[in-house]
Amino acid sequence: MIGTEQVAERKPTGTIASVAKIALASGLVLIAAIALAACVQAIESPLQNRPEKAVLAAGVLFAAVLVILPGLYMWRMGRRILPETASLAFLAACSLVMLATYFFWIREYVFFPADILIWSEGDFVNDILKLSLGYPLYTAPSNADSFHYVPGAQVLTWLLASLAGKGDSIPAYRVVQTVFTAAAAFVATLCCRRIVRLTNPASKAAANWLWFAFWYASFFLMATNSITNGFAHNLHGDALAQLANIAAFYLLLRYIEKPGWGVLAAMIALGPIGFLIKQNLLVWPVFFAVFLAIWGRSRTRLVVFSIAGAAACLATIGLCFAIWGQPFGYWVFYEMSTHPVSVLRSLQHALDSWAYFAAGLLGGIALLRGKPSGGLFGVWLIWLALIALETYTSGIEWLLNHLGPGSLMAGVWFLAALA
Repeated sequence: MIGTEQVAERKPTGTIASVAKIALASGLVLIAAIALAACVQAIESPLQNRPEKAVLAAGVLFAAVLVILPGLYMWRMGRRILPETASLAFLAACSLVMLATYFFWIREYVFFPADILIWSEGDFVNDILKLSLGYPLYTAPSNADSFHYVPGAQVLTWLLASLAGKGDSIPAYRVVQTVFTAAAAFVATLCCRRIVRLTNPASKAAANWLWFAFWYASFFLMATNSITNGFAHNLHGDALAQLANIAAFYLLLRYIEKPGWGVLAAMIALGPIGFLIKQNLLVWPVFFAVFLAIWGRSRTRLVVFSIAGAAACLATIGLCFAIWGQPFGYWVFYEMSTHPVSVLRSLQHALDSWAYFAAGLLGGIALLRGKPSGGLFGVWLIWLALIALETYTSGIEWLLNHLGPGSLMAGVWFLAALA
């Protein structure tokens, strides 16, 4: 083992090849999970009136997958079997089966042709209709027809659906949210690999296909868990916001391993981009500035980031005011600020999501114990501050979706420690 400060000076090798390898493994996992879900659908359709037989048949299919994947490894290796690799193959098979189950479960929700599944869907589609008709997104409060979120998720969803020739399809909008979640799971896998490299450069997990497959499927499940990420496949800004949050987390890890102006430019850009996705993403420029001030190792980069980052965020907010005027400020800032926070409700949400707090704390302990208090410790503290802030703001309402990004990052720490 070597300290984090020493690792930060090393130049990463084979980064592009490793990213391509992770992308290929992630793609294969997605294809396999969707194919399994389709098989379950094919089994279930003729047995709709016999649910017990349908479940039994699906169970036999899943049991075969759980046996075949580790079985192939053991058959190939013979007496050279490594117990840890066989166990990992079984875990990868388990996560694949669970991901297939998730896809099977959400299929009817994703393709439901009306925007009524959760409270935000009507407003989300209403914004897309306004965009397509050239009607202002934000109007006077007396009209009561404006969404209190910024329009980044709606705009990008509409553009991507339009590129696919489905610009007026509500199911296509939900498919786009699922794509955002798939991308977030991929970035989380990159984060996990980078943490493993930083804490244990000799670990083979950072270049292992099985670990990549297990990580990706597991992160997809964490990014869609029903406790803190239940809206991932619905028309809400959460899926894209989660992707932006995990991308910010990745930039910090990238900066530790290879600090440079390119990473700094991406950190500057993420501030205004994040604001256009969800207002609370403006917390990341603050986190970046604190990190650079304590662990950045360059006063020049701190000054450049502080000036350029603040200017970019203010310019973006000013542009929004120039386009939509005072109604933008009312709906995006004032209306959101009028919601009181219940500390008791926040505490209840912390208890409800305790497993993710435990995962992040235990992962941090396992990875950072005995190492110098370097940049990686700073990233872990930022995760802790983020999930604590998310927990507090979740007290605005009864739902726990504010904790989604922090929960996914907690999973990154835990699975990196597991490796």
